[in-house]
Amino acid sequence: MGFVAAAAWVAISAGLFQLFQRYDWEEGKVRGLLLIALALTAFVPPLFAKRLRLRAEAPPWLRNLTFLGVGLLLLLHVRSGYLSARRDVRSEMGEIHYRAVKLLNRGVNPYAATTVLDSGSYESIIGFDSVQRCGDLSPSEGRARLNRFWSSIDPGEMKALIPHLRSSPDCAEARSWMSMVGLKYGPVMLLSYYPLVVVFGRPGIYLTHIVLLLALAALLFWRQQSLEETSSVTLPALVPLAILMGPSLLRFLTLQHSDADLAPTLLAVLGLVLLERGHHRAGAVSLGLSVGAKLFPALLYLPLLLGAPRKAWAWALGTMALAFGPFVAWDAEGLWHNLILFNFARYGDSTALGFYLSAPARNALLAVYVAVLLILVVQAHRRGWPSLRRLAYLLVAHLGLFLTAKVFHNNYLVWLLPLYGIWLADSLRRAAYVEGGGSAPFGAR
Repeated sequence: MGFVAAAAWVAISAGLFQLFQRYDWEEGKVRGLLLIALALTAFVPPLFAKRLRLRAEAPPWLRNLTFLGVGLLLLLHVRSGYLSARRDVRSEMGEIHYRAVKLLNRGVNPYAATTVLDSGSYESIIGFDSVQRCGDLSPSEGRARLNRFWSSIDPGEMKALIPHLRSSPDCAEARSWMSMVGLKYGPVMLLSYYPLVVVFGRPGIYLTHIVLLLALAALLFWRQQSLEETSSVTLPALVPLAILMGPSLLRFLTLQHSDADLAPTLLAVLGLVLLERGHHRAGAVSLGLSVGAKLFPALLYLPLLLGAPRKAWAWALGTMALAFGPFVAWDAEGLWHNLILFNFARYGDSTALGFYLSAPARNALLAVYVAVLLILVVQAHRRGWPSLRRLAYLLVAHLGLFLTAKVFHNNYLVWLLPLYGIWLADSLRRAAYVEGGGSAPFGAR
């Protein structure tokens, strides 16, 4: 029954992820419950690992069947990305980064206070009462101009999108909002798209996602397979891939609709793996690049450097400085408004549990989250940051962030999928070693 229980554990986990696609907008309460269910599914079964009675070696037929299934999933994902590239699909995140590359090539700062790339935020902000009261552009005319710019990618057309706002103190709020419609992702993210967009145009967005997916899948497989004492493919090496690609989230969000979290996720997981293997300098650089691609949840990985030599912090911070520095020099205020201030000023939406909670309840939940994180960091630091503690911290950090966030869109789950898969795979390895009577597996401290 051991492998039946293991398969059920993996299937239930993948099924919970799949439900997020079913319960999306207007379902923040259900999504909060799903996050709690994911936490219970991750942390409760390992308590009963000794009862799993999982043999160290899986039957060849089961291993081969799993390998075939994972291979088919990978082909399905690659096919989805390729078809999106061929069909000239124009989804929001891809369009934003495609235009960001085009504008950058024309000497336009994508983070400037006068740059319009976040079309969704622009369409909302242009209708705010403060903007209407202080400006000279109606929402309907603003949307019409946005459509013209979206077609032409002409910086001249873009200039007409920003209304002339009065300089009086009572219009400060309007001026602040209108400075937050530029690019919301970091320079490293933009750089990840740049080569293939320059060569292939818009399809380069989707081709980039295929390359990033293949790299992430290879990294996850190598991380798990390198822990085994055999050259044969093992089931734990396939579990992270099953969790990554079993639910349709990644295929639907990224390969078909161009949501843009694969690059920072790949860099964050790469940093984790490098730190696990003692490559502190390279791991720190990779984590710094991840932050340079997207601030959150990438910043949650930085406490891992507490288990590395102090010089690792210098490498991470230096990498971040190289990523953001040119744009700070170009327009520091615009960068601050689009990457930092926007996240504090933006309104919540119905995808998040916090949308349905009172302010005191939200603050209490956030306080509990921060307290638990601090406890996990202190405990991990006292134990020397073993792999088990690293992964437990990262899982709780991501689940708690999503549970307390003002918005919780499904693209954030791309960050959680590989971590969850690694956690399940390592848990199954520990269970197999218990039955097999071997030495403690990698990271089982």
